[in-house]
Amino acid sequence: MLEERFYSLGRYLKTTFDERIHKINVEVPPGDAPGPYSLCAGGSLDARHEEGGAMSVAEQVAVSKARVRQRFKLGKFVVGVHSAPSAPVSLAALGAAVEELLKDNEVIGLSFTILPNSVTPEMAKFLKDESKYVSTWLEPGLHTIHDETLARIGLSHKYAQAKDALLPLAFSTVHVAPHVVFGLPGETPEMMRQTMAEISRLWFAGVNIHNFYVARNAPFEVEYAEGRIKLLGREEYVGLVCDFIELLPPHSVLHGIVDSVGEDRLVAPDWMLLRKENTDLIIAELEKRGAMQGCKLNLMRETGLSTTPAHAGLGSNE
Repeated sequence: MLEERFYSLGRYLKTTFDERIHKINVEVPPGDAPGPYSLCAGGSLDARHEEGGAMSVAEQVAVSKARVRQRFKLGKFVVGVHSAPSAPVSLAALGAAVEELLKDNEVIGLSFTILPNSVTPEMAKFLKDESKYVSTWLEPGLHTIHDETLARIGLSHKYAQAKDALLPLAFSTVHVAPHVVFGLPGETPEMMRQTMAEISRLWFAGVNIHNFYVARNAPFEVEYAEGRIKLLGREEYVGLVCDFIELLPPHSVLHGIVDSVGEDRLVAPDWMLLRKENTDLIIAELEKRGAMQGCKLNLMRETGLSTTPAHAGLGSNE
C-alpha cells in the first residue's frame, strides 16, 4: 500500500488534523503599491481565474469552498496564496490577505509557492510570524542544485543563495517543501541524482517531485518541436522517483510524486495524462524493490555523503 511505502501528503494531513483537508487557491490583489513578491499558483482550484474578473480574497474563498462542498460536505481548508501573473505583491498586501483568510475558522493552513530569490529576510520573518498562528507551508521552486540548469530554464537564482535563504526556515515552525523537477533540459541522470542526494541531506519537512513537460504556447515548445530537447520516458521517471524516495528521510512529506496537466495544455510527454496509472507504477516499483522511504539513508553514509541535517546547529530562528 502507498501509506506503507512513503509518507504521503494525505497521511500527513490526516495525522496532523484528524479530518479531511481540501486545498484551494486565492489570488492576492496587488494593492495600491505593488511589491517585489511573485507567488505562484500551486495547481489547485483557483476561483479568481476560473470565474474571471477581480474578486476579494473572501469572495474567492467562498466560491472555491462552495465548489468543494458540492462533492464533500465535511473538511477544512489549506489555502494556496499567490499573486496574479506579472502583478507581484508587497508584504503589506500579503499580510492583509492573510488577515482576511484567517477570519474563516475553516482555514487551517496557508501555502506559499515562490522562487527562492523571493525568500528575503523580510519574507522569512513574515512566514515565521504567521506559523505561530496557523500551519504555514513554504513551497520554494528549487528545481535543481545545478546553476547551469537554472540559467538554462530562465531562473535567476543560484543554488547556494537558495540554500542560504531556506535553511534557517527549515529549522523553524514553517513547513518547507521544495519543488524538485526531473528531466530538466540538459540534465543527465547523474545530475538528477546529485540533486536527490543534496535535498535528502537537507532534511526538509517535505518535497514535491515533478517531471519536466512541454506546454502549449510556453517556453521550450519550439525547441521540443525542433528536436533540441529530450524528455524523460515514463519508466525512467518512475525509477528516478523511487530512487529519491529511498534517500528521503522518513519524516519528509511527499507533497506530490506525479504532475496533473490538462490535455488541452500538454504538448509532451503524453504519458503525463495518466496520473493514477503513473502513481500506481511508482508504488508497484517500490514494492518490487522492497523499498521504503529512507531505506538507503545508510548507503549515503557509507558512500561518504553526510546524513546529518545540514541545518543542525543553526539553532532556533523563532
